[in-house]
Amino acid sequence: MSLPKRPESGQLSTYQIIDTYIELQEMLDYPELRPEDTTEEEIQEGLDKLARVALKKTDNIHWVLSKLDENEKALEGMLQVHRNYIKSLMNKKDSLNNGKERLKSMIINMVDLLGTPNKSGNNQIKTPTESYTIYEGDGSLEITDEELVPDEFLKLVQSIDKRKLRKHVIDEGGDTEYAKVSKKTRLRVS
Repeated sequence: MSLPKRPESGQLSTYQIIDTYIELQEMLDYPELRPEDTTEEEIQEGLDKLARVALKKTDNIHWVLSKLDENEKALEGMLQVHRNYIKSLMNKKDSLNNGKERLKSMIINMVDLLGTPNKSGNNQIKTPTESYTIYEGDGSLEITDEELVPDEFLKLVQSIDKRKLRKHVIDEGGDTEYAKVSKKTRLRVS
C-alpha cells in the first residue's frame, strides 16, 4: 500500500491528505474495502505517515496565518498613522480657513469703516490694484420649526426640500414662522 502520487511540486495538497486519510481509515475500519494485497499494518503505516504530513502542513498553515496576522496588525498600525496624519492635515486646513476668514473679516471691517457707498449703495474701497465691496447676500437656510414648513416644500420621503424652501423664504423677505434665511456679510474682490 502506498500513498497517492504526489503532484509535480512534491507536496500533497491539504485536500489530498484529508481524502487519503479518510480513505485509509475506511479501509482500516471496513476490511472488505481493503485491496487483497494490503495488510492492516500497511494501512496503519500509511495513516501514521499521513498524520505526520498533516501535522507539518498544519504547522505551515499556522505559520502563514501568523504572518498574515502580523501583516494585518502592521497595516492597522499604518492605517492609524495615516488617519492621524489626515486628521492633522484637516486641522491645518481648518486653521488656514479660519485665518482666511479672519483676514476677510478685517477687510470687511476696513471697507465698512473707510468705504464710500457705490451706485448700489454698498460700501466700497478702491486701491490701485483692487476694488473691495461689501454687500449683503443671502446666507444658508436655517429651519426654525420643521412642523410648520408648508407641504409644498416637503419631499416624498418627508424631508424638507431646503433649496426650494430657502428660495421661498428669501422671496418672503427672509423670515417666516417656520424658517429664516439670515443675511450674511460677504466680500467681493474684483
